[in-house]
Amino acid sequence: MAFRFRINGSTRRERQEAIAAISDAVGRSGGWLLDFHVFSNISLSLNVEIDEGRLVDLYRQLVDAGLRLSRESEEDYARLLAADRQATGREIAGTVQVTFIHDHPDLRIEVPAVPG
Repeated sequence: MAFRFRINGSTRRERQEAIAAISDAVGRSGGWLLDFHVFSNISLSLNVEIDEGRLVDLYRQLVDAGLRLSRESEEDYARLLAADRQATGREIAGTVQVTFIHDHPDLRIEVPAVPG
């Protein structure tokens, strides 16, 4: 089975601003955004692919973008730093899950009725 990563974190940044910063962080670290899912204004899940040796860069870029890592993700980051992996050309896939912390009510989007 291929190696996969999972990064979890939260931010208090404004949601649209945070989404742009996190998306940019993926690109700056050499990663590719494959897919994403937005869950109201509560959460964002990104499917990402990156060279396994650049995973440390991804963590660093996400933290610089304002993402506060979960305890588990901090521990994973520390293990990666200790391993000091180099770029290999081997792509790995994983997820970046972001929880938005704010006082706003849930974002509700009205879906129009489809005739038929």
